[in-house]
Amino acid sequence: MINSNEDKISVVVPVFNRQKYIKRCLDSLTNQTFRNLEIIIVDDGSTDNSVEMIRDYIESSIDKNIYLITLKENKGVSYAKNVGIESAKGNLIGFVDSDDFIELNMYEKLYEKYKETNADIVDCDYAIQSETNNIKRISIPNYIFQLSEKEQKKHLIRNHGRIVTKLFKKNLFVHNKIRFPEGLIYEDNEAIISLILCAQKFEKIDEHLYYYWQSEKSITRTPNNPAFFDRLITSENIINNAVKQGYYYEFQEEINIRFIELYYINTIISCVTKFDKVPYQKLGEIKKGVYKHISSIEENIYYKNIPLKQRIYHKIFQFNIRIFIFIIKNEFIMKRYLKRC
Repeated sequence: MINSNEDKISVVVPVFNRQKYIKRCLDSLTNQTFRNLEIIIVDDGSTDNSVEMIRDYIESSIDKNIYLITLKENKGVSYAKNVGIESAKGNLIGFVDSDDFIELNMYEKLYEKYKETNADIVDCDYAIQSETNNIKRISIPNYIFQLSEKEQKKHLIRNHGRIVTKLFKKNLFVHNKIRFPEGLIYEDNEAIISLILCAQKFEKIDEHLYYYWQSEKSITRTPNNPAFFDRLITSENIINNAVKQGYYYEFQEEINIRFIELYYINTIISCVTKFDKVPYQKLGEIKKGVYKHISSIEENIYYKNIPLKQRIYHKIFQFNIRIFIFIIKNEFIMKRYLKRC
């Protein structure tokens, strides 16, 4: 493919202890059919052989647009992504997790759609692949991208997919001063909504081009992890950022329902299933904290779209936290038992 000389895609790959997967990831990037691509690998203080493997890979590669930045200490994935953004020379930017891989024509297809439409964000479908090699394909409905800009935003705030499946104009980050929240996990939840609010044009490729590797050892799936509660901060930041950007009141219902899902509904269930000792104090804080930002959960126009079971859980939680914990814990135990049978 012949690429425009003025267009370059920078792909940021944050790495922390991914020696098992990094070669597969880099193979899928260095063999992209889109050639005007720079690969920025930011190692976030790995303690395994990731850095040595990356250096060997770069030395032996014929692709000279691979750059390795090594951080002296582990500062978190958000910091690594922000370093990548600051280092990017391309006018377009994407992100790939170091344990994932992509189709060899992913960036060519995303670029072609960008060139055709001048979209601020171009997305594609993706597949979730588990350690048992089960594959689940995920698609954002195509009709969304036929709607007006405002209606697109309303849908995408609520169903935005993953940041790694997208190609962005780098100016979205630069002009709007959008960065990932450092020192926190669940960083994508916060950043992607800010990007959507600031963008004006969205497009999508109707193909599964990204493969998301779902590991039981990932930081967001690790049990008893205090960093799990970072999701409360990033969820509050979604509202705070939207207010600062001047978009909150225009998209209040959509932003609030996303906050309700991330801060409240999903979190109270995970507090029971992800912790051996249920954090009662945190559950109490969440019960009070949700109403600091919104006056009513049930009055949100999208509340009825939340699955019935989760709405029932919400009612039980509001009535009695201990009964809620009893129900969730026993359902979780039963699911694990049936899975083993």
